[in-house]
Amino acid sequence: MFLVFDLLHQDGVDLRGLPLSERKRDLRRLCRKSRVPFLREVQTFPNGTLLFDHCNKFGFEGVVSKRLASRYSSGPSRNWVKTKCPGWKRINSERYRLFEGPRKPELTEAHKTLAKKRQELARVTERLRSRDVSQGIARELRKQKAILEREIAELEQA
Repeated sequence: MFLVFDLLHQDGVDLRGLPLSERKRDLRRLCRKSRVPFLREVQTFPNGTLLFDHCNKFGFEGVVSKRLASRYSSGPSRNWVKTKCPGWKRINSERYRLFEGPRKPELTEAHKTLAKKRQELARVTERLRSRDVSQGIARELRKQKAILEREIAELEQA
């Protein structure tokens, strides 16, 4: 079910400058003509207290109250008020966590050192595979490789 509240653009025309009453009228026409069977316009509700009680009872987020003569404006405005239901606020207080990615575990100094040693070992090994390495440099690289392998093994055992 798609519940529609307002009509801000239609056929490439920006309708935000029109009063809410005109946008609702156009929205009503659009919904009547629509071939989408699960598209429903949310009607205005004359008894705000009763509506708010029902929203709270059924776990909805809340109610937005707008002045019929007001034009659309994003962000806080004197022309509309959003009132959240206390039950929804309590249940969804940690909802923002759904949009956070998994946290990377904090690396200890030992893990950071180990990662650096492994990167250095990979560079030394890559350099040893190079064809333009002289015998003297290759000998020193092999010594360095042996030292790094020993240090890595000690860090992994710790």
